[in-house]
Amino acid sequence: MVVSEVFYCGERAGQVMVRRGEMKHPLDPRFDLRKHSPNGFRWGRGEGGPEQLSLALLADALQNEVRALQLHQRFNERVVRILPERWTLTRSRILAYASMLEQEG
Repeated sequence: MVVSEVFYCGERAGQVMVRRGEMKHPLDPRFDLRKHSPNGFRWGRGEGGPEQLSLALLADALQNEVRALQLHQRFNERVVRILPERWTLTRSRILAYASMLEQEG
């Protein structure tokens, strides 16, 4: 079985889409895990929104809520805060960042 890549796309302020093959849907903000921002996602500098995006991206890509909660603050500092206005990240890239952060301790 061939697993296709998953793409996460920040299309405009606050809107992040997930594309799996032909399917496309908004990224779940995962407020059930932690509510950093009542207004949803942001990237770059800001309060709450970047942390919410970091948590949501990791939870979706890792499919592991515990790991996502452990890594999302560092992922935010290293990745989400430097994203441009429009961006795309692959699931494999997010997994690579997560592995690197875990190795760094």
